[in-house]
Amino acid sequence: MSSGDSPLQKDRFLREEVYNRAVNVGSLMLSTHSGREKKPVKGVDETTINNMISLFLTRSSQGSVKEALNEVVLYIARQVGRGEISYEVGQQLMEDIRTMYNIFKNDEKGLESALSKYLIMAKWVYDSGIEGVRNLEELMNAFKKVQPT
Repeated sequence: MSSGDSPLQKDRFLREEVYNRAVNVGSLMLSTHSGREKKPVKGVDETTINNMISLFLTRSSQGSVKEALNEVVLYIARQVGRGEISYEVGQQLMEDIRTMYNIFKNDEKGLESALSKYLIMAKWVYDSGIEGVRNLEELMNAFKKVQPT
């Protein structure tokens, strides 16, 4: 999609693609990856996810959504550098945020809606504890396999 996307394409992104991207990254956040010292580490700590959401929602409500997005990008880069977000998860977050920015760069309300949905839904997938799913359909199918503890 390009910055000249039609309202119909933007609407489809908000109704479909944002959920699949959130499922993918939320599940990836649970996965174990190699950390800076090549030791296995969880993709993201729960506090880091909450901080991303809080930072974006607070900053976007106080002013520019694009400035809020920039701060989230810088926060992610900082947390990757500190080993709080694995490099693999950081890559996926940056790719998804870049895609949203490119689609909604001339539509602040659309950008705010897409990024807030993405971050919140990714947290919900993270909270579900279900790893290895890449989209909403795989998440729903995973519940056929999950047994309550």
